[in-house]
Amino acid sequence: NIARHASGTIPPKKMGTYANSSTGLGNVGDMTKRVSGNPIATLDYCNMRCSLEPPEILLAATEDGSGDLSSAPSTVETVDLPQPTGTRTSSFLIRRSQLRFLLHLARSLDRHSTDQLIATMADNTTETLPPVPPFDTAAFVQDVLDFFPRLTADPVKAFQEFPHVPLALVGLIVGPTLLYAILKSLFGGKKVVNALHGWTPKSLTEEADELEKDAFTAPATEIPWEVGISAAAIAVSENGQLRVFETLPETGKVTAEQITAAVVKAIAAPLEGHTVQRPKLVSFLQSRQCSEKVYAQAAESIAKFGIRVGTAEELEPELSEYVVKRREEVNRLLATALQPAPPQQPAPGGPKPPLSPAPNRGCFVCKKDIAGKASQCSACKAMIYCSTDCSKKDWPTHKAVCKGFKANMDRIENENLHDLPFDFYNEQKQLHSFNQVAFLVQKDVHNIGIFRRLCACYNQIAYGELAAGHIAQMQAGNITDPRERFKLFGLSDVLFPLSAAYPEGTDVRTIDSWKKYYELRNIPMDDPAALVLEVPLTVWHMVNKYVLDGIVNKPDGRREITIHIAGVEKEADLCALFEILLSLLPKSDIAVHMISPAISPRLPPQQATLGIRNEAMDSTILVTLRPGLYSPQHLSGDQYKSEGLPFGTGKPDVVVVMNSALLAQQTWAPTLKLLMDAKQKTLFTDQMEHTVEMIAKQLDVVGCKLSVGPVINPFRQPVLQWKKDTNLPGWSNGFLFGIY
Repeated sequence: NIARHASGTIPPKKMGTYANSSTGLGNVGDMTKRVSGNPIATLDYCNMRCSLEPPEILLAATEDGSGDLSSAPSTVETVDLPQPTGTRTSSFLIRRSQLRFLLHLARSLDRHSTDQLIATMADNTTETLPPVPPFDTAAFVQDVLDFFPRLTADPVKAFQEFPHVPLALVGLIVGPTLLYAILKSLFGGKKVVNALHGWTPKSLTEEADELEKDAFTAPATEIPWEVGISAAAIAVSENGQLRVFETLPETGKVTAEQITAAVVKAIAAPLEGHTVQRPKLVSFLQSRQCSEKVYAQAAESIAKFGIRVGTAEELEPELSEYVVKRREEVNRLLATALQPAPPQQPAPGGPKPPLSPAPNRGCFVCKKDIAGKASQCSACKAMIYCSTDCSKKDWPTHKAVCKGFKANMDRIENENLHDLPFDFYNEQKQLHSFNQVAFLVQKDVHNIGIFRRLCACYNQIAYGELAAGHIAQMQAGNITDPRERFKLFGLSDVLFPLSAAYPEGTDVRTIDSWKKYYELRNIPMDDPAALVLEVPLTVWHMVNKYVLDGIVNKPDGRREITIHIAGVEKEADLCALFEILLSLLPKSDIAVHMISPAISPRLPPQQATLGIRNEAMDSTILVTLRPGLYSPQHLSGDQYKSEGLPFGTGKPDVVVVMNSALLAQQTWAPTLKLLMDAKQKTLFTDQMEHTVEMIAKQLDVVGCKLSVGPVINPFRQPVLQWKKDTNLPGWSNGFLFGIY
């Protein structure tokens, strides 16, 4: 660079900022650039901006002209240089140590540039420079000794004259320290343990091998099961409800081992909400995508569990007979359940049964029951163990989450999570899930009206069918009195009507807790209504806090709110309770579309849509139940446009997923991708805070961060979800979180 500037081949620029447009180079840190196709060395040493405005030249020589830098005095010299044609002579001041550094650097970067530099200087002067000597340690030491006295006298001048000294000293300190840290992290010291290091998920067949013993001993059921097989998945269902849904590796072929494993898992480890049981009859659906050979092998393996296996074609007469019997049973149950609730009075024969004490705990590691007092992790108090041995065995994995579990446990006390206003759930005592049915019996609502979905008594009826029976009852016109219709719910009379206006002057947007809702509606604190009202009031809380401010009213002051609830289960049979929203959202047209593969496909069209209007509130609500996975047609609203619905036919204002269990069910993957790709505002609930934290980490991996939560839901169900092997707190719809 020095030589080319002296010979006039480089246009005037500032060294370190020169760039050629054809290369796009121009950073000060770039050490080599090209000008007119020739390589040059850019010497911006120590960020020293050397101004090369014409015709200043960066050059220096020794005092005696010999070019022997080692013998040159350590003073700053001014040297006049021969000037190429068309330029004038100028001088540049530089220390010998700086020039030595520059020349040494130029040689190390580009030998060609250095040779050219020496040749050009020889042409423009009569002197010849010898090869650059190696780094002079004695000279550097002398610079260091000169630097410190000047640093005390004039720090600014010291840094200007000796810029290389402080940088070298910093390097001497930082370099070894950094090297030590790297070596320590590689070869020694305390290593960070990743709880998932080396972990791979078990295959379907590996899971089935572990469950085989439980499958052999599972109690038998008369209800036939169906097995559906595609190239991508295996589904096992009972009365239209999925017990297992397993996606397959992308091999393109389904094996008999995979089919057998799916059936074993459906028996011994079904999806949440199903009991462990073994069918006496399994039919393979006609749409199965497997060869006859694979079917025969799978049938032979499944038969070893005492199960009769056949195709839907072979078993059609037998299955048709079962369908008729089941329809009669469902109609009988619906007719009984939809009768108005009897007056609340003590059951004959004495007092109601008391609530049960807590069942035995179980060890998190070996799964065996623990008689008496159980041990727990001394740090987080969350995990249950039967012995010190099991605790030690779990520690390599548990220590990665122990701190997080402790934070979850501490939150109970720090935020008063048990401080609910009910007589049956408060800081002093809590209603646990193992006592939920006994509690319903005490309150005379067990198997009554809307409370039927809170126990296993109606598990044989697919989701949505109880609600459909309720809707059919209202549509039939047999009960014309609104109050008598209301009694079908089994709710207290004080709640009639569900969409009653609040006291004058009430700002409904301040209704953000069970206490406020119960007090405004004058509901006694021992009333069990909260066990079912948690669903519509959780949706209200989501809309009120995260959606409503973004809704634009129409010119007439009305507003349209569209809510999609994906993956519903029990919510489908509580759909009539969404009448609550009419008085919370006055002058509104509210569409609540429920979509889920768990919704019964047998719902008659006229009973799969419920419309309710409150004239006093000038609000209308439309609730629809549609079976199937959430799809682009649902998200765009095209599904509802094609049905000719009066409103709720556009994109949703919010998609809601309640008690999501995103990590437990692989069927959520396509729905999540759809929502993330569309950047759709989506709000979820889950029972446990730790589960939300795990979901957040998984979403973060795919570039989707939580925009909400996890935060406690003020309208969580007041029933503490008891777990056999952990103390971590959980409630139905316990924690909220969301994306976008």
